Amino acid sequence: MSADRRTATVELDPSVYRLEAIKKAAYKFGDRCFVQIDTDANGRVAVTLKAKRVLMDDVEQLAGEFRNEVLDQELREVVELAPGAGVLQDRSARSHRGECRLPRRPAQDPGTR
Repeated sequence: MSADRRTATVELDPSVYRLEAIKKAAYKFGDRCFVQIDTDANGRVAVTLKAKRVLMDDVEQLAGEFRNEVLDQELREVVELAPGAGVLQDRSARSHRGECRLPRRPAQDPGTR
């Protein structure tokens, strides 16, 4: 990673992270920085993050947060592509709306443990 007061470049291995996940992470960072995605001579993906405002702290934190977001987006891609993912997503959506509840256990008599 290279960095100055406003710019950090994060290099990512495309065999580990899908370009789609990198783009989604870049989109989420669009409110904080300008993002440029390139490939280098070795085929690695180079993402340059240029803060829209001068950061009080080092931009290494920004780069670290970006790496975490790329990982998060990659894992979301993996889950979406997994067999049965539609069932999990449907159950999760229903759970958030309060529609999917686990059956209640019958109450036990305290004296029958």
